[in-house]
Amino acid sequence: MTKHDIHYQNNPFNIGLNGLQLLFKRAQSVGIYAAILAGIGILISTAANVIDTVSKMNTPDYDTSPYVMHASSTPSSVNVGVLIAVLVGVLLVAVITMLVSALLYGVLEYTSAKLAQGKNVTLGEALSATFKRLPGYFWVYVVMFVKIFLWTLLLIVPGIIMAVRYSLSGIVFFAENKRGNAAVKRSAELTKGAWFTTFAGTGLWNLITLGMIPWVITPSANAILYRQFKATTDSGSKKQGAHWLSWLTFFGPLVLFVILFGFIILFALVIFGLWLAK
Repeated sequence: MTKHDIHYQNNPFNIGLNGLQLLFKRAQSVGIYAAILAGIGILISTAANVIDTVSKMNTPDYDTSPYVMHASSTPSSVNVGVLIAVLVGVLLVAVITMLVSALLYGVLEYTSAKLAQGKNVTLGEALSATFKRLPGYFWVYVVMFVKIFLWTLLLIVPGIIMAVRYSLSGIVFFAENKRGNAAVKRSAELTKGAWFTTFAGTGLWNLITLGMIPWVITPSANAILYRQFKATTDSGSKKQGAHWLSWLTFFGPLVLFVILFGFIILFALVIFGLWLAK
């Protein structure tokens, strides 16, 4: 493949837009499925906030210290069997939850892989293929999580950087049949030299939609990113530099945060100065 055969996009707005068009054109049923998941996520988040607010409003504001059991009044012995049973139960629920989450999101990453290859995808096909390969897909994310965690121990920033570098691991698993660490390393290879484009490819549209539909945005944009990164990497072509929108997507929120934090500090200093002047 020559350099002229590669249709490379570095504008994150176009990456997201073209990804959405590709998703609903070639995998409409999966697009609807992703939209439903996004809607359920919004409902759950809203319900949780409402419940939390109502709970706080109905909680009486009084000192409960007389009713707090002190360490000296607790039983001297603990039923170890019950404690172990509870821990095992919690662990089992956590594993099942992670597997279900992997299945739900794996459907989207399988679809991304097929869209990147120019194929049409149905929801039934994606569900069946993801379920059959669920253990391998789940292992990819276990490896990715461990590596990101270890990078995060180095003052957090490396963890954020590598989380973006590893973001195509699931698609690599389905598209190239690479497993575990091989899929994670391949993702890092594909995104090398295109960190800001990878970040903003999904980040810009998540900002535009206020983070309400990542289930729809992420797999559609990643299909475009994987397709062009694979083409450029495998052909030895150089990736284009980051678009100015990619820089804005990353640094814009940081600048706004700094400005807002500065105003808060300034306001606090003014109030403190007025208090001292009295």
